[in-house]
Amino acid sequence: MADKSEQQNQRTTRYIPVAKFNEYHPWPTPRAIRNRIHAARRGADPEFLKCIKKVGGRVLVDERAFIAWLKNQADTEVA
Repeated sequence: MADKSEQQNQRTTRYIPVAKFNEYHPWPTPRAIRNRIHAARRGADPEFLKCIKKVGGRVLVDERAFIAWLKNQADTEVA
């Protein structure tokens, strides 16, 4: 049986400011995230907006939602 702290960790998520995303993950860069946000707002990938939270003037990435979004992306091969 899982203890309480383990259950809490499974329910919580980390909200990372876009500007500091590379302190936690090497990819994508903050610039790439901003480009993706703008593309999603224009309708290119509206599902990506589920990864973003705006609080005041800060734009945060919901880490769990981002990883889930990333896992749902189609694999592409480089020629």
